[in-house]
Amino acid sequence: MEITIPKGKDRSEELKQFKEEMIRAIKEVETVLQDKEKEKQNKRKNRTNDKVGREKTSAIERIEELITKKGLQAQDLEKFSNYQDQIDNLNKIWEVRELRDRIIEAVNSQKTKSSGSNDKKSKGESGKGDKNDNRPTSQNQDNQDDKQERKGAEGQIPSKSDNDNQNDNQKVDYSRLTRKELIDTINQKDLENSSLKEIITALERKIEELEEEIKELRMENPQTSEIKQEISKRETQLKEAKNSLEKINSVNNSFGENPNNSNSNDKFPTG
Repeated sequence: MEITIPKGKDRSEELKQFKEEMIRAIKEVETVLQDKEKEKQNKRKNRTNDKVGREKTSAIERIEELITKKGLQAQDLEKFSNYQDQIDNLNKIWEVRELRDRIIEAVNSQKTKSSGSNDKKSKGESGKGDKNDNRPTSQNQDNQDDKQERKGAEGQIPSKSDNDNQNDNQKVDYSRLTRKELIDTINQKDLENSSLKEIITALERKIEELEEEIKELRMENPQTSEIKQEISKRETQLKEAKNSLEKINSVNNSFGENPNNSNSNDKFPTG
């Protein structure tokens, strides 16, 4: 707001003070109005993004937990090394989960490579006696302890095939798998009956996530070709998850009707 000062009175201290006070008052009013508008927008945004914020926190915590378990560092993830910033910059639930699963798969891939190199190293050192055992890792020490215990109990050290079978039967945390990993695991592995409840719970959670994301994507405006592709991809994943859940529930019900066949050592094919 412009204040016009009459000519001849420009030098008046009283008018100068009046002008300064008016300008200050106008600026204060403008600031108050702007703050109120920002507060209104933030409240609206917080109502919309509160669930997004929780999703970001959950995704980061899952990734950090997995990285810690694998003994990795953030820089080991290469393009995802700044995964926290990448997740924080997203504003949609489906985007957060999409990136979360990509990062988890990258972490699992890194672990697979490490395991493969360790296996090769173990094979190369198997006939060298104790020459390279001056710096044993905690994993090597655990394996040696296990072998000593079994040697005392059974009179012999288990063969490599026995160890492989033991690794194959290690308990899987199905709730920590990505959608793709969960479906692939169900389709490729003979699952133990004792794992049925965990698998069903994990599948139900994935189905809930997919239905929520499809709903969110359908509300996007405009419906670009990219958005339509994301919807189609999730609809396919949803169908796969529901088919797997239906199949497993059927098997679970059959064991419920025949409890004599449901001991923890039984397995059922899912392929």
